[in-house]
Amino acid sequence: MKPETIEVELTIAYVRFGGNAGQGEYFYSVKPDIVTVGRGQSPISIAYTLCDHMDDNFRILDVLSTDAHEQISKVEVKSGGRSIVMENANTVKTLMLFSVLVKDDKRGRIINCDPQVGNDPEIDPVVV
Repeated sequence: MKPETIEVELTIAYVRFGGNAGQGEYFYSVKPDIVTVGRGQSPISIAYTLCDHMDDNFRILDVLSTDAHEQISKVEVKSGGRSIVMENANTVKTLMLFSVLVKDDKRGRIINCDPQVGNDPEIDPVVV
């Protein structure tokens, strides 16, 4: 049975320097690092959720994407900005780049986290 939602864990931390986002002041990571949606997973929801151990000063504002094939819809921020959920139609083979915008209220910064999502309705889904 296919999952109704692909859960992606998002961790972000202020590191001052040496990070991979926010001009090197922040480090972020997503797990799984690349989401691939396969055959039989149409439509499916994708949820990016901030890890429980993260400070409350981080919250998700929005997600932007390179979706040129109208695959992503119904984007909704939930749980006071701790999660963002979207529906993926998965009807077209495509690679989409996302910009999950996270606000650090403590420092007044918006950080761009840029995970990828691949749609290939012709391959068997990968179990993570």
